[in-house]
Amino acid sequence: MHPITDHRFDIQSHISRRRFSLLGAACVAATAASPLVIASDDRHVQLIRDPDFQRGFQLLRPEPGKKVPCGIVRGPDSEPVVWNLAQWSSRFPFDDATPVIRVADDARQLQNPARRVQFGGPEGILSLAVDTGIEYGDPLRRKDQPWVHLLVSQRFERQPALGSLSALRLTLSGRLVRSVELKREQDPRVHAAHCLMFLTVQNMEKGNPGYGDLLWFGIPIYDNRTREVNTYAAKDFAGTGKFIFTPAPDPPARPNIHDGDWSRLDLDLLPRIREGVNLARDRGFLQDLEKVDAYRVTGMNLGWEMPGTYDVEIQIRGLRLLAVH
Repeated sequence: MHPITDHRFDIQSHISRRRFSLLGAACVAATAASPLVIASDDRHVQLIRDPDFQRGFQLLRPEPGKKVPCGIVRGPDSEPVVWNLAQWSSRFPFDDATPVIRVADDARQLQNPARRVQFGGPEGILSLAVDTGIEYGDPLRRKDQPWVHLLVSQRFERQPALGSLSALRLTLSGRLVRSVELKREQDPRVHAAHCLMFLTVQNMEKGNPGYGDLLWFGIPIYDNRTREVNTYAAKDFAGTGKFIFTPAPDPPARPNIHDGDWSRLDLDLLPRIREGVNLARDRGFLQDLEKVDAYRVTGMNLGWEMPGTYDVEIQIRGLRLLAVH
């Protein structure tokens, strides 16, 4: 699980990921139909494997915060699966008995009454759809009740130290297909629909007492409560207990993903990650490894966290994270 980290949010959340404003800083309309291709060489290393979602997913059981496999869904590419599909707190999880439907352009689809995932087409588009009206039923989700997730995650094989990088370039395009509020009496401090991406920035110094300690660095993609977001920096109180840093975008996303068009993000994350590590240390976190340069970018997750009652779908394409040495 992961925390919802807007300062207006009263909920004390679960595991990991928060904001930066989709398609923040240097966002423009994406007009190309095919995903951006960036070659890797000794100086430029693509960290995300299978960025066009051709291989499929390892499904995870819905118990909150745990990573228990419950099946593998294959895509058009026969290479080994590298993505997890997390579905914490769902009453309608996918498992190895869920049929995989082949749809247009050889894409693959998983679907049940509450959720749908489509992937594997020639444009490399990942679609994530959730209906929490079905997940939660008639009552609104209580403040103390875990919320539904649908997200993809992976651990990076190449985990560069910050000190080895001159830039860390994130590019992706996103399009909000729909976001429909299903209950009008929702409290925005407790209920929301939002899609986020998080990077883990970790102490990986073996033998160090803080080995494995981490910062959650967030890039919000969509939040139904606001078109623009502010910087958030605080402890994940109810989840991992780690520090979350999600800097405000400057300039803000244009066009805004709320408007339903493809929006493209192209951003160097490295300066803000360094800022986040320093801020975490100033706040009493990450105390066992002083050198900011020694922290490593080790993994990511991206998708829906749904504490509110909404019917939503988002599409992602052109996802790349380029380490420039």
